[in-house]
Amino acid sequence: MTLLFCALLMCGVTVALLRDAVSLPSGGRVETIGFSGRGVIAAFTAFVVVAVFTAPLIGAGVLLAAILHDFGAAFACRKLGHAVARVRILPQPFFGPPRIDRPHARLFDEAYVALFAAAIAVGPMVLCFALFHALSGALPQVATFARAFGIAIGAFNFFLLLPFLPLGGGQVIRAISLSVWPALGVGLTVFMALCFGFAALKEHSLVMLALAVTGFASLIWRSPAPGDRLTSDEVLLVLAAYAFCLATHWLGGWWLLQAML
Repeated sequence: MTLLFCALLMCGVTVALLRDAVSLPSGGRVETIGFSGRGVIAAFTAFVVVAVFTAPLIGAGVLLAAILHDFGAAFACRKLGHAVARVRILPQPFFGPPRIDRPHARLFDEAYVALFAAAIAVGPMVLCFALFHALSGALPQVATFARAFGIAIGAFNFFLLLPFLPLGGGQVIRAISLSVWPALGVGLTVFMALCFGFAALKEHSLVMLALAVTGFASLIWRSPAPGDRLTSDEVLLVLAAYAFCLATHWLGGWWLLQAML
């Protein structure tokens, strides 16, 4: 019960952060787009693909994690003062309007959005595992659902935190590297992509191969970086938050990650 209480407390803090973003006095709003027609078809396709390679419950959990992540990113944009922030049923950068109408002003803002979206998923993920432990005896089916959703949230956010552009992790590493050592981002991306590539050859893993291709493809990704480098204090803050979120979601998604990787 202690774990359940702590999880509920974390979710309460998360709700307070989201309500703070909604109640900003700037007159802005959070819009939802893509929740009909093509967006639903894209979401169903993603569900089928994930379900085929894992399990139906994991596929549903990944969809839930994707929507939760996009809500978190949109609320983070509102907290930064953007008038309009959009939530997509699935990220569709080439088929719909962008999340915000104007680019971020600072590297810190870009990293903040990526980390905020990952951080607010920690509470729901821990709550899912707490419900699994609390209900495994009385309601085993509900506990199974909760466990699957918790694992999916952790694995999904871990992948998004990999240091590959345009993923959130790539944006965080770019903000740090441009502020400290510009070659760091490229070097880390090449190192991670090579690791996934060698692992794909050794384990004959299609998932590893896909990650390696994603890593090398991110090297040719061209998107303008916001101005204003991070200060030394901001570098330490962003690096600590990134390490915490990456480690936490790795632990949460461990069962699925070790099965896939």
